[in-house]
Amino acid sequence: MFAYNLFRLAAICQGIAGRVRDGTAASAHAKTMAAQVEPLAAGAWAFAKKAGA
Repeated sequence: MFAYNLFRLAAICQGIAGRVRDGTAASAHAKTMAAQVEPLAAGAWAFAKKAGA
């Protein structure tokens, strides 16, 4: 369950990254959130592998 939640958060951050790329991000913190995609996805994959994926 934890891996799923991290993957979901990574996907949300990926959407933010797309808005940063397109210049349509509304938040001043968008670039910071966009930078979290890879660490979140890596953490999610680590938890998934630990769970037997």
